[in-house]
Amino acid sequence: MLLRGAVVALVTVGLVVPCLIDAARMPRHEFGWLSRRAWLALIVVLWPLGAIAWLLVGRPRRGRREPLAYGHLGRPPRLSAQEALRRHPASQSVEFSYDALLAEAEADAAAGRARLAPTGPDDDQQFLTELGRAIREAREREEG
Repeated sequence: MLLRGAVVALVTVGLVVPCLIDAARMPRHEFGWLSRRAWLALIVVLWPLGAIAWLLVGRPRRGRREPLAYGHLGRPPRLSAQEALRRHPASQSVEFSYDALLAEAEADAAAGRARLAPTGPDDDQQFLTELGRAIREAREREEG
């Protein structure tokens, strides 16, 4: 009796539950002739047979589809940097002006000034000096 319960538990946890999760997370457009609710009901009601049917018939084959990053929409269009910046939500805000940003970049290029990459706090000597002073003060308070 105990062995039979263990087998039922193993089949449920190892086969039925993963199939339920897979069917529940599958995008709606990838279901074929049965809907998501129908597959979930089939897996639950006929738990071992429904799960096997999901694996054999219901689950779409990964090799025949586009990569998951693009889904059913296909590959995204190739955009120029200017077009991508224009379409970005930040370009819709009041403070953002692509023309002003472009003019600033062109002015910097004309002046021969290259923008430097931001440095981390460990490259800033003033920050390191202040950090050392704060550590020394904290140690002195602990000792005194």
